[in-house]
Amino acid sequence: LASTLSADTSFPSILRVGTVFMQVESEAESTRSAPVPLVHTSSTLARLERLGAAIQSERGILLEGPACSGKTALVTELARLAKRTLVVIPLHMDTEVSDLIGQW
Repeated sequence: LASTLSADTSFPSILRVGTVFMQVESEAESTRSAPVPLVHTSSTLARLERLGAAIQSERGILLEGPACSGKTALVTELARLAKRTLVVIPLHMDTEVSDLIGQW
């Protein structure tokens, strides 16, 4: 298990995180500043692998956890590795639908 628990970006169009393979955007499509990468500890890699598998399922994903537990950092790291555009919408208990889609 330890040998497969790594992030491999050596192929230009494929990202492997553990046993999960993901399509990578081309350099030309990725036009954002790269965030500071996370340190790939075994715990971080296991979480990245699970998140990658969830994304591959093409279903909605809800990450729950206390404040500052690394939810956004984890998603940001996977987007960085896959060279994908990431839009972060912070929500809180007072967020209204109109905050997300606008008012008419």
